[in-house]
Formats: sequence, structure tokens, C-alpha cells
Amino acid sequence: MTRRLAAALVFWAAAAQAQDLEWIPLFISNRGGGAPALSAGDLRVSCDGKAGAAVVLKPDREPVSVAIVVQGSRDMARNLVETQRALRSFLRHAQPGDEFFTVKGLEQPALGTGFTSDVDAIVSSIAMPDGTKRPMLFDAVEFALRYLKHARHSDRAVLVLMANEDVASTVKVKAMAPRVLAQHIPVYVASMYRRYANDLAPTFFEMLRLAEQSGGDMWEVYRFSDLDTTLAGVNFHPQYLLGIPPALCSRDQQHALHVDWAGGFAHPGVTLRYQRQLIEGAGVAAARRVSEASSH
Repeated sequence: MTRRLAAALVFWAAAAQAQDLEWIPLFISNRGGGAPALSAGDLRVSCDGKAGAAVVLKPDREPVSVAIVVQGSRDMARNLVETQRALRSFLRHAQPGDEFFTVKGLEQPALGTGFTSDVDAIVSSIAMPDGTKRPMLFDAVEFALRYLKHARHSDRAVLVLMANEDVASTVKVKAMAPRVLAQHIPVYVASMYRRYANDLAPTFFEMLRLAEQSGGDMWEVYRFSDLDTTLAGVNFHPQYLLGIPPALCSRDQQHALHVDWAGGFAHPGVTLRYQRQLIEGAGVAAARRVSEASSH
């Protein structure tokens, strides 16, 4: 076998393997600033508690398509200036090619602005009336997920500004979660909803579960004046893509994914954030099936 032929076979084998991998966004947070350079050997990846086949790690420098969902409420309307200021802080993370759109959760979901990178247009689009009696949150998130089908980029994220319980939506989180997980969309939630320590607050906990499963995050913000600091710390750009082979996580059932440092070595101040649930048949084909099923 010639060297050229051997090199070609290695290339095609690697390409075939890459096509069969499930690519999961991996976010690195470092209190010391900056993301450390990693290789696949630095990580221990397990599926349902079992480690095995080697994973692949590659940098992700692609632009992101972001949905911004703002739930209407009297407090949200009255604190519009502070909310808009916080949104500007969030948009400072934007990189060339990123695109955004906004959805307002009123008594019906309403598109604020379509895909754009114009910061002023994005910020002004979340203005809303004072007096929305039954503000929908879940229906607005569902609307945003459908609108994301028109996104230019495969890297996607959802930011939710939550202000109230949701007792009006017809869509529930349980119905949305498969699409979020199939398309690997991290959901970030800032909750301005005031709840007591023992409150059941079903909307809060359902959004918390979705954020954790999807590889996003959630924050309780007790004052609108603190929202600026919260959103300024949200980074929606994954630093890496983690390739999961079928030999580790099969595609025929749902799995719990866990990523940790190899050898149990901890990196002080460095946090790994990733999607914790892989649904049955995850990936592009599964996302298409979930989308088609939800449209009927």
C-alpha cells in the first residue's frame, strides 16, 4: 500500500467517524478569566455512569443565533429602562456573525424583532404595555424555538427573562424539552419572579430543570438593578464541541451524560457546562422528527 493511499484511508476513516459523532457544545467558565486550552485526554466522559469509547474535542468558533424571550409583567414594564440596560450588557458578548431576535410573552407571544445584529433595534423591541394580565412564558419560548428554524447558524441559544408564574400557556416545558435537547440549544434563564423559600413555584422549577438539562444556566435576580450584572456574565459562545461516539452513548435510548476531569483532577475555579441529557436518536435527524411531530 502506498503512503498516499494509506493517508487517504486514514482521512476517510476519520471523516466517517466525525460524521457519526454527536457534537455537544462545551462551555468553559474560569473565575480567573479566559478558557484553558483542553484536549480530549483532559476529560472523562461517561454515559449513564459508564465510561468507555474515546471522545473527540475540537474548538468551536462559529457564530451563534440567539432567541431572547421576555415575559411581560407590570414589574417588567415599569423597569423597562433597567431591563434594556441589562440587555445591552448581554449583547456586548456578541461576535461577528451573531444574530438575535426577540419574543415578548404577553397574552399571546409577539415577535419583537426578527433576526438582526443591530443592538438598538434589539433593545428597543422589548418595550411592552403595562398591564398584561396573563403573560405567557412557555408559549413564547415555543414560539422562539419555532422561529429558530430560520436561523443561519447551527450554534443556537435561548435567553429567557422571566417575571411571573405562567398559568396561561397551552404548551408545557415537557413538550418543548425534546426539541431543545435534540438540537443542543442551551437555555439561559434570569428570573425576576419573587418567590419565598418554600414556594413550589412550578414555572420556576420547570425552567430551572430545562436550563440544567440543556447545558444552560439560571439565576434568581431579586432586583432589576442587579439584572445588568447578571446578564453581563452570560457567555453564549461554546469554546469547544465534544464529539460523543455511538459506542459510548447509543442512539436508541435516552442517556445521562457526565463530563469531568480525567483522573479526578480538579481545576480550581474552572467549571464545565454541557448538555446533561441526550435524547433517543439525538442529532439533526432527531431534531427534524421532533420539529415535524410538534407541528401537527
